[in-house]
Amino acid sequence: MDTTQIWIIIGVVVLAVIVIAVLVAVARKRRTAHDERSRREAEALRARAASEDLEAREREAASLEARARAERAQVEADRLRQQAEEGTAAARESRDEVEQRLRRADEIDPETRGHHHRHDTDSGHGHDRNDADRRRDGNDADRRRDENDDDRTARGPAHAPEHRAASDRDADR
Repeated sequence: MDTTQIWIIIGVVVLAVIVIAVLVAVARKRRTAHDERSRREAEALRARAASEDLEAREREAASLEARARAERAQVEADRLRQQAEEGTAAARESRDEVEQRLRRADEIDPETRGHHHRHDTDSGHGHDRNDADRRRDGNDADRRRDENDDDRTARGPAHAPEHRAASDRDADR
């Protein structure tokens, strides 16, 4: 082989080595760039995850605070309900005591002795009377109705309501 061919072979080999070196360098650069992009993307994902974790913990803390506020409100409502029940019971006891005093006054008063006046301690200011007062009112009304019927019967059949209606029909004819 002559020297020219050797030089051509050496040139081709050197050129091949240069091409291979360039290709390796480009591939390495691409891999490094890809690795860097992946690293930045991973950092961004970690930062977003940390931010979302922080937001989640803040929401959880806000939820716990809301639950604590609700619990405090429930305790306050229970306390107020208990106070209201105690106040209602005390008011009922006071009304009963007043009613007993008024009944006692009626018993010892010569003008009302023997007459049972119903003293309504309800002053009309939106207070409910108790069930005993309502039952007594109903019994008083029934007793008055019975007394009126007894009075009509004592005065004779013409004064009884059924006889009056019949006599009114007879007069119309």
